[in-house]
Amino acid sequence: MNARGYAPHTDRSAPPGIWHTVAFALMLAMTFTWAICAIGFLMGATIGHWQAACGVLLAAVIVCREHRDARARWLGLLLLMGLLAAALLISALSVDSGYDGWAYHQPGVIALSHGWNPVVEPVFGNWWARFGPSIGYPTNAPVIDILWTSVYPKALWILGAQAVAWGLPLDSGKYPELILMYVAGLTALQALRLRGLPDAWAYPLSLLAALNPICIVQATTFYVDGALGSCLAILIFSLLSYDLTRSRRDLVLALCAVLIACNLKYTGPVYIVLIVLPFAVWWLYQRRWVARELQICGIAVLILMAGSVNPYFTNLKQFGSPIYPVNAWDLEEDQMSAGFLEEPSLKKLMISLSFSNLADRPTGDAASDERNFRSPLQSRGLAEFKKFSSTADLRIGGFGPFFGLTLALSLLAACFLIRGRIGVTGFALLAAGTLLSIVVNPHMWWARFVPQMWLLPVLVAAAVLARRSRMATPLALVMALLMGVTSLIAVIGRSTSSYLVTQSYRNDFGSLGTTPLLVDISNTESLFLPALTYRLHQQGSTFEVATGQCESPIEFIVIHACKR
Repeated sequence: MNARGYAPHTDRSAPPGIWHTVAFALMLAMTFTWAICAIGFLMGATIGHWQAACGVLLAAVIVCREHRDARARWLGLLLLMGLLAAALLISALSVDSGYDGWAYHQPGVIALSHGWNPVVEPVFGNWWARFGPSIGYPTNAPVIDILWTSVYPKALWILGAQAVAWGLPLDSGKYPELILMYVAGLTALQALRLRGLPDAWAYPLSLLAALNPICIVQATTFYVDGALGSCLAILIFSLLSYDLTRSRRDLVLALCAVLIACNLKYTGPVYIVLIVLPFAVWWLYQRRWVARELQICGIAVLILMAGSVNPYFTNLKQFGSPIYPVNAWDLEEDQMSAGFLEEPSLKKLMISLSFSNLADRPTGDAASDERNFRSPLQSRGLAEFKKFSSTADLRIGGFGPFFGLTLALSLLAACFLIRGRIGVTGFALLAAGTLLSIVVNPHMWWARFVPQMWLLPVLVAAAVLARRSRMATPLALVMALLMGVTSLIAVIGRSTSSYLVTQSYRNDFGSLGTTPLLVDISNTESLFLPALTYRLHQQGSTFEVATGQCESPIEFIVIHACKR
């Protein structure tokens, strides 16, 4: 241990490797692209080709500047382009099957990639009224006014719109989530190695940090919770590194995660403040801030304020609250049974962590109605694993069947670390901040609302190994194994589920050809129609409003329709 109480770290991690350089370049490029788009909205600009081109060029310049050797530069550039191409390809080949994606995320990406400026024209419905007919939206179809598309934070949509603006399919807009998972893993790897963990532990734990089940099950959808979880992981592990290195690179990486996270969800700014708070207070106590750091943070604050005019200031002007409609609506309403929702938040969390996910929500089937569940031992089996890995929005058991046990082992392992803070101060401060960011959310039982919960066992296991605690190391091993099995199940299940959904979608659309699709609007929410219209337009078709019952009904993900 050194004088500051940290496990020794070697110089092998000091020079940035090619993989980490590419991760840093991708994160900075995405943040830069978002910033110039969001700030450009203030000047009346819209998304075009040049913003993405500037972002890619910036990433290439960073890779070239970090490596003097010509061979390393070419390898870095090839890796950069390869990762970006892989993320775009995987996204383009997998169809989003999520309710929220079709309802308001996809319309947001479509609008931003086709000239919508949400600062100049805050109401999405007004823009769609002009654009919709140009791609075949029927005149007798319902008037579209998707509130969530107008008011929601748009960082991921802005990044996704870059791909669509270049002519790629709509589904390619999901690529940022895959890149963020990669950056989270590489950031965690560097931090854990700096903290003295051997590679045999640093690699698996960093992989677990990246393979958050929320990130995995949402990787092929337009949901943003997994992206938020990755950004929070990047923030946490870059702070762990920065605490030792005082490197401008680590600070910038943390600030990039802050900028993106604050514009992914309304909870982003709250989570950021609470996670950073314990660390910031400790740094102030240690008098470790310097002018250079404050200048960089000040620049980031100015970018955040300018880039967040929409939605926060726009919502304040339009609706009287920066987080409208969250301040006016009950998000839990109708999401579970009334009896469950009346329980205290902590009890709901305990149920979510310990019960089978077949108790997820009322479905009309007595066998899977959560009101009939009285014990964590009920309905355990393969059906539970299948539902976990194929559902992007589980209310019960969203982190997998083993996560309740994993958290219990984490608590036990943490007890062994209480006797002394040597070597674990950084882990303890960030774990405390992460815990604060979880308990402040009254919906903490709903896994996708608190994706950072997955990081608690990772931080505890890393602290145990950094401390070289003999008694707690076996617990860390069991925790890692349980989380590893959970992530593996999520990867396999999500890959299989996404493949089946995509094949079904492409078969249905392929058989349709250019024939107009008849849509039963009485059984289809109007929120889904803009995404359907755009997808049909991409293949040269349109839809018409059905006036009677369909003889051979088809269900396109969330659309009830039939062939003409």
